[in-house]
Amino acid sequence: MIFFEPNVLEFLRPTDIYLIGELFVPVVLWSTMNVVLTVSQYISTIMQGLDRVGMESEIRLSTYWNSLVFFANIAEFISTVSYVALIVSMIFLAKFIHIQLYVIDGVIISSWISIILAIIIRAKKYPEIKEYIPVKSLLKEYAAPLLVASAVLYVLKYPLMIVFAPTVSAIMGLARLAVLLVITTLVYAVSSAAISGRVRPLIRTVLARYLKWFKMSSGA
Repeated sequence: MIFFEPNVLEFLRPTDIYLIGELFVPVVLWSTMNVVLTVSQYISTIMQGLDRVGMESEIRLSTYWNSLVFFANIAEFISTVSYVALIVSMIFLAKFIHIQLYVIDGVIISSWISIILAIIIRAKKYPEIKEYIPVKSLLKEYAAPLLVASAVLYVLKYPLMIVFAPTVSAIMGLARLAVLLVITTLVYAVSSAAISGRVRPLIRTVLARYLKWFKMSSGA
């Protein structure tokens, strides 16, 4: 989304080519927001998966209120309510500080606030989450491969943009986006496999299962 924004916007809004470039910052904010949202959902999944309250006895309402499942879900509820409640005020704030695309940025800012709020609530109730997402591992397993992949994509961006230039054709635009998606995925996968010791066995497992599925589906 970030590196090939012109292709994405050309495909989604072929009559609004002037938005290419102007929407770059919102695209970056939206893309990184989705990464943070994934972290928030991961924390929620851990909280609900580890909670054994009520599993060995009768499940009562009071038991649910004291469980990690409740706090994981209430964080999602509060996040959703705050997102809706903040949209209008964030749009007016963005307009007040003279952001050009204030409606889009205002909505994205309200999303950021709601997601961070959910993470804070979950981390406060379950501080042990740091054992599952240690900062050192996060830097090595995620941030380092991301930086390397970003550097490679930055170098490849302009040659790829020449070969896969934006087009008003919906079919060709979709095909080129698919190719760029595959290239981006491969660059990140190779970077992760080269740096992260945890990613390599994951890739091997996924490939082994895919090959097994392919053999079964082909009748081999």
